[in-house]
Amino acid sequence: MEKFIQLGEKFGLEGEKLLEFVLEQEEKEKKLETSNLQHHPSCNLFSRTSQIFEYKMNHDMKLIQSWLTANKLTLNTKKTKFTLIGTPFNLSKVHNDITEQVNNKSPERVSEHKTLRVYIDESLTWHSHINDVTKKISAGLAVFRRISATIPFDTRRNIYNALVTLYFNYCSSVWGNIGKGLSAKLQKLQNRAARIVHQSRL
Repeated sequence: MEKFIQLGEKFGLEGEKLLEFVLEQEEKEKKLETSNLQHHPSCNLFSRTSQIFEYKMNHDMKLIQSWLTANKLTLNTKKTKFTLIGTPFNLSKVHNDITEQVNNKSPERVSEHKTLRVYIDESLTWHSHINDVTKKISAGLAVFRRISATIPFDTRRNIYNALVTLYFNYCSSVWGNIGKGLSAKLQKLQNRAARIVHQSRL
């Protein structure tokens, strides 16, 4: 693909025209080779989709690198990772060997990544994030329950805000549109915390 990009740039092509040129040249090259893909149009479609993804990602990465260079900044390629976000059906169209180039190096592709204490997965299901939140709140409530009988109501309410409300509100505008199953898990924790705060067994 790189040789066709360089050839297209010599012709003065850019943007969508350059992409069309690259894909057209690659298609011609494939026709010259004997391949089973010629007998499977669906495989050609998947391959073309992967090429489009790969080209656009690397094109955007070049723009980012240009901005970093202009502002005298560098990108740590050892810590750089990338995730493709989409529905499982659309992600199935993309080959697993798709690569993104950062300073001539290929960063690791991951299915999920933790950013600013929020787990973002490739299908935006938020399962990993809710599981992490659930573990942290449960651990805090276990300690909270042991000392709740010895402290006044105002103190219990403050502890509730620190141990529960904090996690519920943090970046909730990002992950708040979760499914009923995950919402039910959080609601159970909310009910459990309310019983501790009010010293109730209901």
